[in-house]
Amino acid sequence: MSLPVPKFGNLQGLKVLCAGGALAGPHGAVMFAENGAEVIHIEDTRSKDVSRAVGDGYLYAMDHRNVLEMSLAIPTPEGKKVLERLVKRSDVLLECNKGGTFEKWGLTDEVLWGMNSKLVIVHVSGFGQTGDPAYVNKGSYDSIGQAFGGYAVHNGTVNTPMAAKPVTCDHMTGLSAAMATMFALYRVQQTGVGESVDVTQYETVLRAQQFQAALGFTEGVEAERYEGMDVRIAGDAFYKCKDGKYVTIFVAGQIVTARCVKLLGLGSDYDGMTLIQKRDGELADRFVNALRKFTAEHTSDEIDDICTKNAIPCTKLMTYKDMLENPHYAAREDIIEYYSPNLKKTIKAPATFPKFKKNPQQIWRGAVDHGEDNEIILKEIGYDDKEIKALYASACVTKL
Repeated sequence: MSLPVPKFGNLQGLKVLCAGGALAGPHGAVMFAENGAEVIHIEDTRSKDVSRAVGDGYLYAMDHRNVLEMSLAIPTPEGKKVLERLVKRSDVLLECNKGGTFEKWGLTDEVLWGMNSKLVIVHVSGFGQTGDPAYVNKGSYDSIGQAFGGYAVHNGTVNTPMAAKPVTCDHMTGLSAAMATMFALYRVQQTGVGESVDVTQYETVLRAQQFQAALGFTEGVEAERYEGMDVRIAGDAFYKCKDGKYVTIFVAGQIVTARCVKLLGLGSDYDGMTLIQKRDGELADRFVNALRKFTAEHTSDEIDDICTKNAIPCTKLMTYKDMLENPHYAAREDIIEYYSPNLKKTIKAPATFPKFKKNPQQIWRGAVDHGEDNEIILKEIGYDDKEIKALYASACVTKL
């Protein structure tokens, strides 16, 4: 028999194991599943993944669609035997735990390569597999990664820092893990030799800080909190409109700046400016005040229409209701419906992305319950009914 994964997408035939809970690792793994890979998620036998409870189960519904679900006590002797059989038939093992967890279980990279020399091993953690021992084994979630990686210090108010929501760090880390996996797979294809990748939450958001981190490390310039407006670029903010809704307008580049200045009737003082920055003092204040007055005198739809006609980047601040009614969302089929067994109902959710012309992605299955696919997976790797019954009896596999 074979596992029930339909053939579609650019990754059909790729076999991925994902071991560990919320959220960065599973988010990376679901990117593979949405592109046609066979993805088996190994969930802890002792308790359900915490993401099953977040957002009334909708988080699990999003990041486990198209995924086969198995529960397995990996650290046990029998659990390691099951894992070995899974590893032998897999291309990728993506594990998401505290740093050093697999090594502590005796499952070092070298041991795993002994099972499958071509295996791409992707370790996703908060602080990494190496480094200061005091950090490697620390637990981490989204806000921890943002705080240690220097991302959260940019967000919030002067008095209260905050993590960028929703779960920015976890999702960026998951995407980074997926990208790194493809880098490694490309090299394995050339050499036939496996690779190990160490992906951390904090390094992901450290790298995502544009110029700020380099400026801070080199010049000693500490981060300023945004408080709703860019700390350097005048006008990069959200503006309340006549109808009580918000728009954002971004003005950069000499041509766009000139268009916006003309629209606002600000005169020749801004001629030749490529970017109006807060350090420009009175000119920046006058520009921001003119934008505020302009938006306050029009509805959000009017502002969007005026700016679009004048080729000035602008959009309304979209609510979920706005998205459901928006013609561009509809034309690109950005919101889809499918049945999610874990919620026991049909849901509307974001579609797959990005969009491929020749080998499109698809959602063939919603997220399922804990251990739902234990039997078909175990039979696929050679276990018979008697052996499967013994695994359940020993709690090596479970259904909670």
